[in-house]
Amino acid sequence: MGRIADAKNGLVGAFIGVLSILPGASGGVAAVVFGIYERLMEDLGDIFHKWRTDFRFLLFVGGGMVLGMAVTAFGLDWLMANLEVPAMFFFTGLIVGQFPDVYKMTKEDGKKSSALNYVALTAGIAVTILLMFAGSIEETGGDRGIAHEGTMYMVLIVTGLVIAASKIAPGVSGSAILLAMGLYKPLINSFTDFDIVVIVFFGIGLVTGLVLFAKIVTWALRSYRKSTFYMIFGLTIGSTFLVAYNTLTATDTWIEAAGGLTALVLGLALSVWLSRLSEKYSNELQD
Repeated sequence: MGRIADAKNGLVGAFIGVLSILPGASGGVAAVVFGIYERLMEDLGDIFHKWRTDFRFLLFVGGGMVLGMAVTAFGLDWLMANLEVPAMFFFTGLIVGQFPDVYKMTKEDGKKSSALNYVALTAGIAVTILLMFAGSIEETGGDRGIAHEGTMYMVLIVTGLVIAASKIAPGVSGSAILLAMGLYKPLINSFTDFDIVVIVFFGIGLVTGLVLFAKIVTWALRSYRKSTFYMIFGLTIGSTFLVAYNTLTATDTWIEAAGGLTALVLGLALSVWLSRLSEKYSNELQD
Protein backbone atom coordinates (compact mmCIF):
# COMPACT_ATOMS: atom_id res chain seq x y z
CA MET A 1 0.00 0.00 0.00
CA GLY A 2 2.88 2.35 0.75
CA ARG A 3 4.22 2.28 -2.79
CA ILE A 4 0.73 2.60 -4.27
CA ALA A 5 0.03 5.62 -2.06
CA ASP A 6 3.38 7.16 -3.02
CA ALA A 7 2.65 6.66 -6.72
CA LYS A 8 -0.83 8.15 -6.33
CA ASN A 9 0.51 11.16 -4.42
CA GLY A 10 3.19 11.67 -7.06
CA LEU A 11 0.64 11.59 -9.89
CA VAL A 12 -1.71 13.93 -8.03
CA GLY A 13 1.21 16.27 -7.37
CA ALA A 14 2.13 16.23 -11.07
CA PHE A 15 -1.46 17.03 -12.05
CA ILE A 16 -1.51 19.91 -9.57
CA GLY A 17 1.79 21.13 -11.02
CA VAL A 18 0.43 21.11 -14.57
CA LEU A 19 -2.72 23.00 -13.56
CA SER A 20 -0.62 25.47 -11.57
CA ILE A 21 1.18 26.54 -14.74
CA LEU A 22 -1.85 26.69 -17.07
CA PRO A 23 -3.57 30.10 -16.82
CA GLY A 24 -7.19 29.68 -15.81
CA ALA A 25 -6.67 26.34 -14.09
CA SER A 26 -6.29 25.99 -10.33
CA GLY A 27 -3.88 23.66 -8.60
CA GLY A 28 -5.70 24.33 -5.34
CA VAL A 29 -8.96 23.00 -6.78
CA ALA A 30 -7.13 19.87 -7.96
CA ALA A 31 -5.85 19.32 -4.41
CA VAL A 32 -9.43 19.58 -3.11
CA VAL A 33 -10.73 17.24 -5.80
CA PHE A 34 -8.23 14.49 -5.04
CA GLY A 35 -8.74 14.76 -1.29
CA ILE A 36 -5.31 16.01 -0.18
CA TYR A 37 -6.07 19.72 0.32
CA GLU A 38 -6.70 19.75 4.08
CA ARG A 39 -3.77 17.43 4.78
CA LEU A 40 -1.50 19.59 2.62
CA MET A 41 -2.65 22.79 4.37
CA GLU A 42 -2.05 21.27 7.80
CA ASP A 43 1.43 20.14 6.75
CA LEU A 44 2.35 23.52 5.27
CA GLY A 45 0.95 25.35 8.27
CA ASP A 46 3.20 23.34 10.61
CA ILE A 47 5.99 22.51 8.15
CA PHE A 48 8.82 22.50 10.70
CA HIS A 49 7.16 19.60 12.50
CA LYS A 50 5.25 17.91 9.68
CA TRP A 51 8.25 17.49 7.37
CA ARG A 52 9.39 14.77 9.75
CA THR A 53 6.10 13.10 10.56
CA ASP A 54 4.62 13.32 7.03
CA PHE A 55 7.83 13.31 5.00
CA ARG A 56 6.86 10.72 2.37
CA PHE A 57 3.60 12.50 1.57
CA LEU A 58 5.31 15.88 1.17
CA LEU A 59 8.16 14.33 -0.81
CA PHE A 60 6.02 12.64 -3.44
CA VAL A 61 3.39 15.37 -3.74
CA GLY A 62 6.06 18.07 -3.87
CA GLY A 63 8.24 16.11 -6.29
CA GLY A 64 5.27 15.46 -8.56
CA MET A 65 4.36 19.15 -8.54
CA VAL A 66 7.87 20.22 -9.50
CA LEU A 67 7.98 17.66 -12.33
CA GLY A 68 4.54 18.67 -13.65
CA MET A 69 5.40 22.35 -13.55
CA ALA A 70 8.76 21.83 -15.26
CA VAL A 71 7.38 19.77 -18.15
CA THR A 72 4.50 22.22 -18.68
CA ALA A 73 6.82 25.25 -18.49
CA PHE A 74 9.04 23.94 -21.30
CA GLY A 75 6.00 23.21 -23.46
CA LEU A 76 4.54 26.65 -22.85
CA ASP A 77 7.89 28.30 -23.52
CA TRP A 78 7.79 26.92 -27.07
CA LEU A 79 4.10 27.75 -27.43
CA MET A 80 4.52 31.38 -26.36
CA ALA A 81 7.54 31.78 -28.63
CA ASN A 82 5.85 30.39 -31.74
CA LEU A 83 2.09 30.77 -31.24
CA GLU A 84 1.70 33.59 -28.74
CA VAL A 85 -1.64 35.01 -29.93
CA PRO A 86 -3.50 31.64 -30.17
CA ALA A 87 -1.96 30.67 -26.81
CA MET A 88 -3.28 33.87 -25.19
CA PHE A 89 -6.75 33.25 -26.64
CA PHE A 90 -6.56 29.67 -25.34
CA PHE A 91 -5.64 30.92 -21.86
CA THR A 92 -8.53 33.40 -21.96
CA GLY A 93 -10.91 30.52 -22.68
CA LEU A 94 -9.49 28.57 -19.76
CA ILE A 95 -10.04 31.49 -17.40
CA VAL A 96 -13.58 32.26 -18.60
CA GLY A 97 -14.48 28.60 -18.20
CA GLN A 98 -13.80 28.67 -14.48
CA PHE A 99 -16.26 31.53 -13.82
CA PRO A 100 -19.25 29.29 -12.96
CA ASP A 101 -17.26 27.18 -10.49
CA VAL A 102 -15.80 30.18 -8.67
CA TYR A 103 -19.19 31.91 -8.59
CA LYS A 104 -20.80 28.81 -7.07
CA MET A 105 -18.35 29.06 -4.18
CA THR A 106 -19.80 32.47 -3.27
CA LYS A 107 -23.32 31.01 -3.09
CA GLU A 108 -22.67 27.65 -1.44
CA ASP A 109 -24.08 28.71 1.96
CA GLY A 110 -27.39 29.87 0.45
CA LYS A 111 -27.28 33.14 2.42
CA LYS A 112 -27.88 36.62 1.03
CA SER A 113 -24.73 38.53 0.10
CA SER A 114 -23.67 41.30 2.48
CA ALA A 115 -21.91 44.65 2.01
CA LEU A 116 -18.69 43.03 3.30
CA ASN A 117 -18.93 40.41 0.56
CA TYR A 118 -19.14 43.07 -2.14
CA VAL A 119 -16.24 44.97 -0.57
CA ALA A 120 -14.20 41.76 -0.80
CA LEU A 121 -15.26 41.35 -4.44
CA THR A 122 -14.16 44.91 -5.27
CA ALA A 123 -10.90 44.40 -3.39
CA GLY A 124 -10.16 41.28 -5.44
CA ILE A 125 -10.63 43.16 -8.71
CA ALA A 126 -8.57 46.11 -7.42
CA VAL A 127 -5.71 43.85 -6.31
CA THR A 128 -5.47 42.33 -9.78
CA ILE A 129 -5.31 45.76 -11.40
CA LEU A 130 -2.65 46.89 -8.94
CA LEU A 131 -0.62 43.77 -9.71
CA MET A 132 -0.74 44.68 -13.39
CA PHE A 133 0.91 48.01 -12.61
CA ALA A 134 3.49 46.32 -10.35
CA GLY A 135 5.20 44.84 -13.40
CA SER A 136 4.90 45.14 -17.16
CA ILE A 137 6.56 43.27 -20.00
CA GLU A 138 8.72 46.29 -20.81
CA GLU A 139 9.94 46.55 -17.22
CA THR A 140 10.57 42.88 -16.70
CA GLY A 141 12.61 42.27 -19.83
CA GLY A 142 9.90 40.93 -22.17
CA ASP A 143 10.95 38.01 -24.31
CA ARG A 144 14.44 37.97 -22.79
CA GLY A 145 13.14 37.09 -19.33
CA ILE A 146 13.22 38.96 -16.05
CA ALA A 147 15.60 41.92 -15.86
CA HIS A 148 18.24 41.72 -13.11
CA GLU A 149 17.41 44.90 -11.21
CA GLY A 150 16.90 45.69 -7.53
CA THR A 151 13.27 46.68 -8.04
CA MET A 152 12.52 43.51 -9.97
CA TYR A 153 13.99 41.36 -7.20
CA MET A 154 11.42 42.85 -4.84
CA VAL A 155 8.68 42.35 -7.44
CA LEU A 156 9.75 38.71 -7.77
CA ILE A 157 9.49 38.14 -4.02
CA VAL A 158 6.07 39.80 -3.89
CA THR A 159 5.02 37.78 -6.94
CA GLY A 160 6.11 34.60 -5.19
CA LEU A 161 3.98 35.57 -2.19
CA VAL A 162 0.96 36.23 -4.43
CA ILE A 163 1.38 32.95 -6.30
CA ALA A 164 1.73 31.08 -3.00
CA ALA A 165 -1.59 32.55 -1.89
CA SER A 166 -3.15 31.52 -5.21
CA LYS A 167 -1.91 27.95 -4.77
CA ILE A 168 -3.46 27.78 -1.32
CA ALA A 169 -6.83 29.39 -2.14
CA PRO A 170 -8.89 26.99 -4.29
CA GLY A 171 -10.24 28.56 -7.48
CA VAL A 172 -7.51 31.17 -7.98
CA SER A 173 -5.29 30.82 -11.04
CA GLY A 174 -1.83 32.12 -10.17
CA SER A 175 -0.78 31.95 -13.81
CA ALA A 176 -3.70 34.16 -14.80
CA ILE A 177 -2.50 36.72 -12.26
CA LEU A 178 0.99 36.52 -13.75
CA LEU A 179 -0.48 37.14 -17.21
CA ALA A 180 -2.31 40.19 -15.88
CA MET A 181 0.94 41.49 -14.37
CA GLY A 182 2.84 40.93 -17.62
CA LEU A 183 5.18 38.52 -15.84
CA TYR A 184 4.00 35.18 -17.22
CA LYS A 185 6.08 34.95 -20.39
CA PRO A 186 9.24 36.50 -18.87
CA LEU A 187 9.07 34.10 -15.90
CA ILE A 188 8.58 31.09 -18.16
CA ASN A 189 11.58 32.21 -20.21
CA SER A 190 13.71 32.71 -17.10
CA PHE A 191 12.77 29.31 -15.68
CA THR A 192 13.43 27.41 -18.89
CA ASP A 193 16.76 29.26 -19.23
CA PHE A 194 17.59 28.20 -15.64
CA ASP A 195 18.12 31.78 -14.49
CA ILE A 196 19.22 30.95 -10.95
CA VAL A 197 18.89 34.52 -9.63
CA VAL A 198 15.26 34.79 -10.77
CA ILE A 199 14.45 31.30 -9.50
CA VAL A 200 15.98 32.03 -6.08
CA PHE A 201 14.15 35.34 -5.49
CA PHE A 202 10.85 33.98 -6.78
CA GLY A 203 11.40 30.85 -4.67
CA ILE A 204 11.99 32.93 -1.53
CA GLY A 205 8.62 34.60 -1.97
CA LEU A 206 6.88 31.35 -2.91
CA VAL A 207 8.18 29.27 0.01
CA THR A 208 7.64 32.10 2.50
CA GLY A 209 4.12 32.59 1.19
CA LEU A 210 3.25 28.91 1.37
CA VAL A 211 4.29 28.75 5.02
CA LEU A 212 2.65 32.06 6.01
CA PHE A 213 -0.58 31.85 4.01
CA ALA A 214 -1.46 28.22 4.74
CA LYS A 215 -2.77 29.14 8.18
CA ILE A 216 -4.07 32.55 7.13
CA VAL A 217 -6.14 31.29 4.19
CA THR A 218 -7.42 28.31 6.16
CA TRP A 219 -8.50 30.69 8.94
CA ALA A 220 -10.10 33.08 6.42
CA LEU A 221 -12.05 30.28 4.76
CA ARG A 222 -13.32 29.14 8.15
CA SER A 223 -14.05 32.58 9.64
CA TYR A 224 -15.03 34.63 6.58
CA ARG A 225 -15.70 31.92 4.04
CA LYS A 226 -18.22 33.82 1.90
CA SER A 227 -16.17 37.04 1.76
CA THR A 228 -13.02 35.04 0.99
CA PHE A 229 -14.70 33.39 -1.99
CA TYR A 230 -16.01 36.78 -3.12
CA MET A 231 -12.45 38.09 -3.13
CA ILE A 232 -11.35 35.01 -5.08
CA PHE A 233 -14.14 35.72 -7.58
CA GLY A 234 -12.96 39.33 -7.84
CA LEU A 235 -9.42 38.15 -8.58
CA THR A 236 -10.82 35.88 -11.30
CA ILE A 237 -12.86 38.69 -12.89
CA GLY A 238 -9.93 41.10 -12.86
CA SER A 239 -7.56 38.52 -14.30
CA THR A 240 -9.99 37.70 -17.11
CA PHE A 241 -10.44 41.27 -18.28
CA LEU A 242 -6.74 42.05 -18.13
CA VAL A 243 -5.68 38.88 -19.94
CA ALA A 244 -8.38 39.43 -22.58
CA TYR A 245 -7.20 43.03 -23.06
CA ASN A 246 -3.57 41.94 -23.49
CA THR A 247 -4.70 39.25 -25.93
CA LEU A 248 -6.70 41.65 -28.12
CA THR A 249 -3.90 44.24 -28.21
CA ALA A 250 -1.47 41.53 -29.36
CA THR A 251 -3.74 40.53 -32.29
CA ASP A 252 -2.71 42.22 -35.56
CA THR A 253 -4.45 40.37 -38.41
CA TRP A 254 -7.79 38.73 -39.19
CA ILE A 255 -6.00 35.42 -39.62
CA GLU A 256 -4.63 35.69 -36.08
CA ALA A 257 -8.10 36.63 -34.86
CA ALA A 258 -9.71 33.61 -36.55
CA GLY A 259 -7.09 31.24 -35.18
CA GLY A 260 -7.44 32.91 -31.81
CA LEU A 261 -11.20 32.36 -31.70
CA THR A 262 -10.66 28.68 -32.42
CA ALA A 263 -8.12 28.52 -29.60
CA LEU A 264 -10.56 30.39 -27.34
CA VAL A 265 -13.24 27.75 -27.93
CA LEU A 266 -10.74 24.95 -27.28
CA GLY A 267 -9.62 26.60 -24.04
CA LEU A 268 -13.21 27.04 -22.93
CA ALA A 269 -13.98 23.39 -23.77
CA LEU A 270 -10.96 22.18 -21.78
CA SER A 271 -11.95 24.33 -18.81
CA VAL A 272 -15.51 22.93 -18.87
CA TRP A 273 -14.12 19.39 -19.06
CA LEU A 274 -11.84 20.02 -16.09
CA SER A 275 -14.81 21.43 -14.19
CA ARG A 276 -16.91 18.34 -14.87
CA LEU A 277 -13.98 16.12 -13.91
CA SER A 278 -13.66 18.01 -10.63
CA GLU A 279 -17.39 17.66 -9.96
CA LYS A 280 -17.27 13.95 -10.72
CA TYR A 281 -14.42 13.25 -8.31
CA SER A 282 -15.94 15.50 -5.65
CA ASN A 283 -19.20 13.54 -5.79
CA GLU A 284 -17.32 10.25 -5.60
CA LEU A 285 -15.42 11.49 -2.53
CA GLN A 286 -18.70 12.45 -0.83
CA ASP A 287 -20.43 9.10 -1.55
